[in-house]
Parts: sequence; C-alpha cells; structure tokens
Amino acid sequence: MGKTTKIGRPALPKNQKRRQYVTTRVSRTEHRQIEQAANESGEMLATWARKKLLAAARRA
Repeated sequence: MGKTTKIGRPALPKNQKRRQYVTTRVSRTEHRQIEQAANESGEMLATWARKKLLAAARRA
C-alpha cells in the first residue's frame, strides 16, 4: 500500500491555531439579526462575530 494523503486544508502553524471558545446565549430574534448581518457581509457567522468582537475589544 502507498502513502495515504489527508483530505482537507493543511494544518495551521501552532501560533495561528484557535483553541479557545467564547459562548453566549441569544434569543431567536437576536440570532436571526446576527445571522442576517453576517450573511449581508458575505462572511460565515463565526468569522463575522470574531471580527466584531475583536474590533469592540480594541475600542475598549
């Protein structure tokens, strides 16, 4: 048997890996609003939320 190749994207370098989670509870209405904003920006919800959270943290 030959060498097997992994499917998917290449692994990130250790200094770029995201290992921590931030969780929060929102209402259905709030979730819809967040999803709509992310969709309108053309980004995945998690990416959109990460950018918004980091921008707010930098302003604080």
